[in-house]
Amino acid sequence: MDGLVDKDITIHERCAKSIAKIALKLNERQLNKVFECLMNAFDSGKITICKECAHALATISSQLRGKQLDNAFQCFIHRFPSYFYYYYETDATQFIIKLKEEQLDDVFQCLINQLSDEKENERNRRNCAQSLGKLSMKWNEKQLSDIFNSLKGMLNKGDYHLYIETLETITMNLSEKQFDNAFNYFISRFNCEKGYRYNDLLKEIAQKLDEKQMNIALNCFMDKLNDKNEHQNIRIKCIQILERVSNKCNEQQLDEVFNFSMDIFIDRNHNVHVRMECAELLVIIAVNLNGKYFDDTFKCLTNGLKDSKANVRKSRAKSLVTLSKK
Repeated sequence: MDGLVDKDITIHERCAKSIAKIALKLNERQLNKVFECLMNAFDSGKITICKECAHALATISSQLRGKQLDNAFQCFIHRFPSYFYYYYETDATQFIIKLKEEQLDDVFQCLINQLSDEKENERNRRNCAQSLGKLSMKWNEKQLSDIFNSLKGMLNKGDYHLYIETLETITMNLSEKQFDNAFNYFISRFNCEKGYRYNDLLKEIAQKLDEKQMNIALNCFMDKLNDKNEHQNIRIKCIQILERVSNKCNEQQLDEVFNFSMDIFIDRNHNVHVRMECAELLVIIAVNLNGKYFDDTFKCLTNGLKDSKANVRKSRAKSLVTLSKK
């Protein structure tokens, strides 16, 4: 306890870390004593809030709840708001989910303001995005929309990949109408110059697409795949997305994708690596359609064993082994 208010920063931090670790083993009287010690030290200015003592205070107040939890929240929101997005993100989440609705609103406003502030440190903005994603189940429809609108602009930045996972999480939690708007936005951006940045997003949200959205997505992916001028990696990514969504497609959609993929596979004017990936897709669809295209796929792969390119022959043999096990 004395070490918590020691002026030596090293001693103070070590004691705060130790208190946080043993908090679960303390009884209510001991928890209250540590809580009062920290709050009094903050109020008197004897110590300055740091990440270690903030973590200790959050851990203790989470167990005590009630008035102590409210007081700890007020301390963080006014004196150390970075606790919500910068340090100990997982533990901060556990603290935040125990807050009241109006307190959650304050946390949301803190996080969204930091995320939207272009002058803010990039690491802080990224941490705000991660915190918002972890707490996605706590936000209402308007808040989710605000987060989405802030995050989608991040995909124009050089470090866009740091925000993809959070954007996926938020998108999956949007209302039906919001999700449809988000999907249409992603599709429109997918067809732009830097459309590759939306590959993984579309891949991850594919399981939530309805039939109309799926038709739009399939046509978009197949157009990209069929474009011989498109970069090989983009075309292969489209095949991988088609593989991912195949279990969500109806029979008519699978028929269309299968025939389309077969045309590319047998056309030797297409990139060899693209053709190899298409073979894998053919196997997946043949299996999903309960053997409807099994014979066609088997014949196609067998013919591929005669291909002049060794890597194609090797790939076909591998696909035949996979098909034979189904």
